[in-house]
Amino acid sequence: MSHDRNGELISVGDQVYIPCKVKSITMDENYCNLTVETFYSMPPYEDQKSTYTLNTKQVLKKVS
Repeated sequence: MSHDRNGELISVGDQVYIPCKVKSITMDENYCNLTVETFYSMPPYEDQKSTYTLNTKQVLKKVS
């Protein structure tokens, strides 16, 4: 069965969160994009984190 990092069952249609750190912000008059880096590596590459570019309308800021 599919499960998350904490062993919780994941099913199709579930909402998941991918912990990332903002590495850079790119803005112009129409768009604001973020380049983010994942906190965790994809096994078996324990030392390689993934980076993605997302529009700010695709993300929610984590509130501590």
